[in-house]
Amino acid sequence: MCFNYGALYLLRNLSNNNIPMKPQFITDDKGNRTAVILPITDYNKLLDELDEQDTVRMYAKAKEEKLTFRPLSEALADIDAKRQKRRVSGKT
Repeated sequence: MCFNYGALYLLRNLSNNNIPMKPQFITDDKGNRTAVILPITDYNKLLDELDEQDTVRMYAKAKEEKLTFRPLSEALADIDAKRQKRRVSGKT
């Protein structure tokens, strides 16, 4: 997992919200933080929180979209076409 500023912000917020985190930082010669090391339990908590936030974000986006319907046969045909395209291109 590549840490970015969003993940570091989340890490700090988890520590402030009664979810203790024990990060260790790797620094360069000038003392600038270049990497973080987390115990596996903290890492798993971070992944769970990121997944939950992503789910909330996707739900909010889905609520904003207009709900449309189409015949089942049309939807199945689209799915089959995409599967065939992946088989031809070698993508999974």
